[in-house]
Amino acid sequence: MKSGKFSKQIFSRCFAILLLLLPAFSYDYLISPREGNWANFQTLIIDVPEGATAFYSFTGDDPLFSGFAYDSPILLEIEGKVNLKIAVVKEDGSSVEESVSFSSAKGVAPIFDELHESSLPLISVNFEKPLVIPENIRYSIGDDVLPYLSGRRLSVSKDNAYEQVLPLILKDKNKLYRYMIFTGDVSEINKSTKPSSSILQSARKMQSTETLREFPLKECPFSLEVQQWNSLVISAPQNIFVALDEGNWQSGEFSLRLDRSKEHLLYWIDVTPSEESDENEVQTEKFVCFARLPVKPSLILEKNEESKTLTVKASSELYSLALIQKLGFGKKLSAFSNSFLLDTVEGDEIYDDVDFACYFDDVFQGTLSCNVEIDRKNPVAPKFVSSAKSLFVRNDVDLSIESNDDVYFFTRTSEFLESEKDADKILTRKDAFDISKTKLLTDKKIHLHTDSDKAVLFSVFTYAKDRSGNMSDVAVYNVVIDSTNYYFSQKEVAPTYIPDGTQNYPFNSLSQLEKLINENKKIKVHLIGDLNCTSPLNIKGTCEIVSKNGSRITVLSDSFMNMEDADVLIKNCVIEHDFSKKNNDFVQVNLFNVKNSNLVLKNCELVSIVQESSSVFVLQDSSLKVESCGISMQSGDYGSIFNGVNSDIECINTRNSLTCKTSTAISLNAGNCRLQNSSFQLYGSMVKFYELFSVNYSLVNNKFLYKEFSPNMFFADVFSQKIQDENNISKIF
Repeated sequence: MKSGKFSKQIFSRCFAILLLLLPAFSYDYLISPREGNWANFQTLIIDVPEGATAFYSFTGDDPLFSGFAYDSPILLEIEGKVNLKIAVVKEDGSSVEESVSFSSAKGVAPIFDELHESSLPLISVNFEKPLVIPENIRYSIGDDVLPYLSGRRLSVSKDNAYEQVLPLILKDKNKLYRYMIFTGDVSEINKSTKPSSSILQSARKMQSTETLREFPLKECPFSLEVQQWNSLVISAPQNIFVALDEGNWQSGEFSLRLDRSKEHLLYWIDVTPSEESDENEVQTEKFVCFARLPVKPSLILEKNEESKTLTVKASSELYSLALIQKLGFGKKLSAFSNSFLLDTVEGDEIYDDVDFACYFDDVFQGTLSCNVEIDRKNPVAPKFVSSAKSLFVRNDVDLSIESNDDVYFFTRTSEFLESEKDADKILTRKDAFDISKTKLLTDKKIHLHTDSDKAVLFSVFTYAKDRSGNMSDVAVYNVVIDSTNYYFSQKEVAPTYIPDGTQNYPFNSLSQLEKLINENKKIKVHLIGDLNCTSPLNIKGTCEIVSKNGSRITVLSDSFMNMEDADVLIKNCVIEHDFSKKNNDFVQVNLFNVKNSNLVLKNCELVSIVQESSSVFVLQDSSLKVESCGISMQSGDYGSIFNGVNSDIECINTRNSLTCKTSTAISLNAGNCRLQNSSFQLYGSMVKFYELFSVNYSLVNNKFLYKEFSPNMFFADVFSQKIQDENNISKIF
């Protein structure tokens, strides 16, 4: 049925090598079935030549001895393995055998119901009976490739005259179905139409004189047959004489050669003697009869680029055409018309020589042929080749797009705070595709990059478009580029555990964490569970340490957080500093040692318990912001919460509690100090709320509380520039 087109076949053959559905058997007569494991009953179709007969068996036996005679397409309702053999016996007595093995089951594809004509050998798919393929079902037309298309409506144009029998392969999950579809009406498949004068449109100019009369060719009073345009065979009775153009008058049986590049006139005269005349006298009528044989027409092809349909019509309206349907199991003559529209279903292509029977005045003149090219075969969706090895990556991603056709694309991005859990919810689907946003991808390469400090989901939509304008299915590529968010957990893991900092495989050692936060790039560490610091944690980079559920960071004996040339945010954590059982020589160990750095704490609880002297924060040439936190400290001799030199301290909406012999909440030499909506509760034999030397300070809406039995209460030592001092309260608790 299809001869193929070289340029189109290059891709089809390459693709078939990779996705070949069936072994490459060649059949001359067996149209269906084909080898495979099919989830439905299969249709038997044999192309039986004229004058030949066909037989078949489905047990592997010789069909000429124990087979059935084949008459028309039949559904083989056999479950299990089938060894089908056919034999075609030609007119000369020779025979040809072909065979195929397959398995079938009593199943129905999900797109049909039990009452659908899928239980028939052929399924009508036409303008009146479209077939809808949902997104979750893959399909292909033909046996050369696996199903690769989905979400289509199979139909042909309303006036389609080109009827075909095509294999439809469906894939649902792991099941394959094979049906034979007919792009016409199955109920009309064995009917053939004869020419009718009522639909013939003649444009001849009638002439009539006393001696010359024109008649339609079909009304000639003798037998005539035009053989393939150029030969006219006539059988006239003895009383009828016939002449072609200016040729000799003849009677009886004879043939005439025709030149169909010009019009011919076929004359005849009845020389029957009248009853009153002498038998030797020829009685001529007062007229000579003639009929026209017009110039042979040509076929005109008009292609609709948008619908991809092809209209074929004769160059002369004097002729009527009938499409000779080649259905694979015989020929069928279509209804007669001057014009035919040819179409096929989406996913198929026609590269074929199509024949038309041509009639003038209901008299067959010959056949006309034309080469028909209708391409509705969708290309395969583009394939992504990515530098990323998984859905979640840390670096830029390079994509190469593999397709033999033009590729159109657009990219959509979405930002979110955390990678895995949120990404699973918003992974982009095909229904988010917007063709209006696509553009041609010239070099078939895409580079994905983000400067965001959040996880970014890139969704790349592509489709292929061939020279005929056919579009492939949409292919979607999703990748999350997250160079910022890392996860840390100290839970016990299996020996085969390989941490990579993702939520599924978080880092699990302090050495990994310290290396990560000092890589000279901005990162965000998500704590999963608690963190025990058994050694000092040194931070020299830009990082955030956050927790969703209030992870507890415990700084054990001889440990502290040391920050130098760093920019750090700690959020939603509980930080404990416990030196209460330390008995070695006096060493002042502070919870935070901050040098030339920026430190921010939000929504945290800090607890520091030491035997000797200590400070929660020791700052040098740094800035500190504490917001919505609670800070509690207990020490032996001397203790302070904030202790800094040439630094900025900002304390907002924070509770501060300090218990020790000599308590100073804030001690700052040079810099800026801002206290707002915070409370400072001190307990000890000598207490002082703040010591400010060469400091610009602002105190607004704060509470300064102390125990009444503190014998040496010095509210403050201030040798600084006051910026603001409003609504502050100092009282005994």
